[in-house]
Amino acid sequence: MRPPPSASIGYTVIRTRPGAEAEPAASARLSWQRKAGRYQLTLDGVLGEFESEGGEDDAGMAPASTRERSPTGGAWVTRFNREENRIDYAGGAAPLPTGVQDRASVLIQLAGMGLAEPDQMQDVIEIVVGGAAGTGIARFRSWGRKRSTPASAGWPRCTWRSWRRPASAAWSSGWHHSSTGCRYASR
Repeated sequence: MRPPPSASIGYTVIRTRPGAEAEPAASARLSWQRKAGRYQLTLDGVLGEFESEGGEDDAGMAPASTRERSPTGGAWVTRFNREENRIDYAGGAAPLPTGVQDRASVLIQLAGMGLAEPDQMQDVIEIVVGGAAGTGIARFRSWGRKRSTPASAGWPRCTWRSWRRPASAAWSSGWHHSSTGCRYASR
């Protein structure tokens, strides 16, 4: 994992539905600052506003806390307590899995994985994600890579299809599905 350089990026989320053409769903902004092994990340998009801060460990990004604000006005804080090996979230606590990400840092984790070794960004990637509702497994399938443009220099460009399931439903067949692509608009 090689974290991308600090940047502020505007992008458009593209939504696809079965049998329909891809269409822009909304615009969003990601602000990423990394210095001396620590990071601050702000993401303002269709899922709400996220502020994530933390560091790095052997598995990549290591979030310490995340503040989430939903588009409907709710707000939550999730703490990734590495000393006590647990995640504290709005509804309780859960064990802290190795490599766990929050809903914002998972984007940086994916970008860093693509920068470090682009060939690993094939097929399906599963990452444990913790947030206000607890932990779950997020699955990402790459739709392909594209060459970087000046607006996204140093960042991998790719399109993803993602699924998420609650960790407690690991043996169920119920997946939450969304198809999303990012297109960089400005640096």
